[in-house]
Amino acid sequence: MHALTNWFIRNPVAANLLMGLILVAGLLSVSQMRIEGFPKVPADSVGISVYYPGASAAQVDEAVAQKLEKALEGLPGAQRIVSFSSDASAYVRVKKDGGYPLERLLDDIKIRVDAIASLPQLAERPVISREEFNFPALIVQVYGAVEADVLQRLGRRVKAELQARPEISKINQWGEEVAEISIELDPLRLEAHGLNYAEVAAKINQSSLLYRSGELKTAAGTIRVRADRQAYRWEDFATLPIAQRADGSQLLLRDLARITDGFVEAQSQVRYQGLPAIGLEIQIDGKGN
Repeated sequence: MHALTNWFIRNPVAANLLMGLILVAGLLSVSQMRIEGFPKVPADSVGISVYYPGASAAQVDEAVAQKLEKALEGLPGAQRIVSFSSDASAYVRVKKDGGYPLERLLDDIKIRVDAIASLPQLAERPVISREEFNFPALIVQVYGAVEADVLQRLGRRVKAELQARPEISKINQWGEEVAEISIELDPLRLEAHGLNYAEVAAKINQSSLLYRSGELKTAAGTIRVRADRQAYRWEDFATLPIAQRADGSQLLLRDLARITDGFVEAQSQVRYQGLPAIGLEIQIDGKGN
């Protein structure tokens, strides 16, 4: 030890260089160090989600969740199987035994689920994935005494900006409303013009088409030709032609119906500081900062 100390005393430049190197290495390590709010926990369960549009929670449980549970009975490595059914969706969680390999359990589950042939035709293909650990790091509230469409638009903007950050792995949101255009036909006006609900509905469906017509090949390249007739806004539906009057003018949908641009009726209300709000729960995974 004395020899090392004497060497540094005789060579002060080397000592200073070594000290500078240690400081630089420390600063680089600190700048790249990941901040953890919770120790990393390895995944120990597998999730199976199925989307079944238009079905009630009871129908989802009987037609999807129970069939998944039955297919997974006696599965090696499965410690516990729990299912959750709600309107239009089912979720089944399979927790593995402590020493059983998760990848092997995942493969076994895929084989059994793929062998189920009695799921409803309208149900989408089951999505099977490992349940990674996510830690709630922060909650952001977007709130204010503004119109619903303004709040929804700002909430989507804030969420998009947060999702663009690589440190954030997932965002849970509550308070977001689904946009809806409501068309209320007037039966007296329909009768006056000799129309019925089916005829008007067919005209509305014809305004919601998305398809590609073909390709036009030229010397400069290929041009894709589309012929979409998709209505998105209130104005698109209001000016939709339904029939032709005797004088040659067009009968528009706004002449037969009351059209409103709003949101699907929500089953819950989110408020913050007494004002309408949209909540964003920011989560990080085992690799997030």
